[in-house]
Amino acid sequence: MISLNPWEGAYSIVRREELKAFFEHSPAARLLRSDTAAYVMEFLQHTFKSGGSISIGQSELRSHLTGYLEELHDAEPEVLTGLSDRYVSQWVDAGGLKRFIEAASTEPQYQLTAHAEEAIQYVDAALSKRQNMVGTESRLRLIIDTLEDIVRGATADPQRRLDYLLEQRALLDSLIEAIQS
Repeated sequence: MISLNPWEGAYSIVRREELKAFFEHSPAARLLRSDTAAYVMEFLQHTFKSGGSISIGQSELRSHLTGYLEELHDAEPEVLTGLSDRYVSQWVDAGGLKRFIEAASTEPQYQLTAHAEEAIQYVDAALSKRQNMVGTESRLRLIIDTLEDIVRGATADPQRRLDYLLEQRALLDSLIEAIQS
């Protein structure tokens, strides 16, 4: 019997299982899906990537996070209400940060894991694409408007040109009237 369902057989059960396992077990996916992902990503991006640090000592990380939380609570007091040490421990347990002790130091050091790097790169790429699309839409609108202006200005029909100019004057008059009243 021939199936009329266009999706039948189109998907691989193996691929579906791979995707389910990825979203369930990947630290990068868990980070991106978490309720606090925007805040965690912002903090990690700023502290490690924008700050140019590969690893940060525990006291410095704690200080950065405490400052971030204080600033965050001014705007959003209900978000990330725990202590900075708790969040650092959670991020280590979740696979976002790696904790280690260097031979020359007694203080624990922290660095982003490959999973956190992957999540940050994904978000940066997604945001960059979105900004590029907005810029492309704006440029396209400018091109269309310019072409319309060229067509209107290049018309050989004086009545058509006069109609357009009168239309523009009416629009300007209504804007002026709205401002004056």
